[in-house]
Amino acid sequence: MNIIKKNKKIIIIVLILVFIVPAVTFGRYIYNLFLDHYFASKNFYFNSDLLSKDGTQYTISNWSGVDSYVLTINMNSIKNDKKYALSDIYYNIEYECGEKVNCYLNKDSGIIPASTDGDKNRDSFALTIVPKEPFVNNEETNISITAKSISPYKKTLSASFKLRASKIGLSYEITDKKDDIFSVLRLTNSLTYYTVKEAFGIYNIGDEIEQYKYQELSSEDKKKCYSLLVNLSFDPRVINMDLTNAYYLKVLKNNPSKITTVKLRKVLKSFGDYKEDDLIDENTYDDLSEEEKVNISSQYDYVNGIIIEIDAISSADIKFYKKDTTNDYTYPFVNENSIVEIS
Repeated sequence: MNIIKKNKKIIIIVLILVFIVPAVTFGRYIYNLFLDHYFASKNFYFNSDLLSKDGTQYTISNWSGVDSYVLTINMNSIKNDKKYALSDIYYNIEYECGEKVNCYLNKDSGIIPASTDGDKNRDSFALTIVPKEPFVNNEETNISITAKSISPYKKTLSASFKLRASKIGLSYEITDKKDDIFSVLRLTNSLTYYTVKEAFGIYNIGDEIEQYKYQELSSEDKKKCYSLLVNLSFDPRVINMDLTNAYYLKVLKNNPSKITTVKLRKVLKSFGDYKEDDLIDENTYDDLSEEEKVNISSQYDYVNGIIIEIDAISSADIKFYKKDTTNDYTYPFVNENSIVEIS
């Protein structure tokens, strides 16, 4: 009997959870809808590009783990080009940082100014994250940021950021927007030294040479050193590297084995789901009918990877042409993963 009673209690508890938890979630959803409607009726709009009322979570894997990382948060009081706040919005800013970093906020409060045409309804703030010690590859720290409006109405927006060191000394980002024909990958090397890859003079393989000493070396000896090697890989069916950029041409001339290619075929005439100039692999080609294969070119080699060297304390910008210009490959924040794999 005791076992039956215990089982009944468990069943009752489970039933309560099954019905109450969704009810609470739905109630919160309805409450948020009510608040949004109420705020809109008062022309109160308190928005951000990265923060949200539900607390958006981001993972940032493009950090060097050595230099500082700046999170810039843009705020606005605009719903669309016809609706915007008609009074200034005052807000406070709070943050929490992991124990492995120091954080510095450029201001602890802000004002989103009102305007009669929506032209000025914007503000921003920045949080700078500085590692106390260099991070190792894949080491992480957590950051949270909250913005709370205090006048004329109260609303809270927040986000959490998992900041991960991807490769020591390397940080990167992709800038893009819809309808642009290319994305731009920026690679930044924050290392201050070079590593010997081929022994010469008094230096052995693996020795580190500071930048000022490196500059004194001959052209031949400089070729025996590197500061940062970056491996890029990508799908040429989606994006194509600009093969006129200096980094590609340098590798092509001095070390072409650092360039990888894949054999693909080009669609010569649109048919079915394929558009002219689309690229397909051999498996896709084999599945086509003989009639469809008439619209396909012979195999050609397309670049799908490269290892480049970036000098100490410098950046490299590389264009990638998009097969579909309606896509936005901005990284981080817009996309969780980079369209270019970087290691």
